Amino acid sequence: MLRYDEDSKTLTVRLSGELDQHMAEKIRNTIDSEILKSGANNLVFDMSESTFMDSSGIGMLIGRYKLMKRRNGGVEVMGMQENVMRIFKMSGLNQIMKVKERA
Repeated sequence: MLRYDEDSKTLTVRLSGELDQHMAEKIRNTIDSEILKSGANNLVFDMSESTFMDSSGIGMLIGRYKLMKRRNGGVEVMGMQENVMRIFKMSGLNQIMKVKERA
C-alpha cells in the first residue's frame, strides 16, 4: 500500500476499493504517520484500483495536498478509473493536483 523513495522524497500510496468516509480516516492517519516518519515532501496516489470516491475521499486528498504544500512539495494522482476521474474533476481537484493517466 505504501512505498517510500528516499532519493525523490516521494511517498507512493496505492489505494484500492472505495475511498469513502470509513476508509478515508484510516488512510489519512496511515499516510500522515508515514510522512512524519519518512520526511516525504511529495505524495503520489495510485488510484488504479479505486472504484469509488465520495466527499470524504476528496477531503482526504485536499488535506494531504495542503500538508505537502506546507512541506514545499506536491501531490500527483494517477491511474483513476473513469467514474473516479469524473468526481475528481467535478470537485476541481484536477486544477490543483497533477494527474497522470497510467501508473
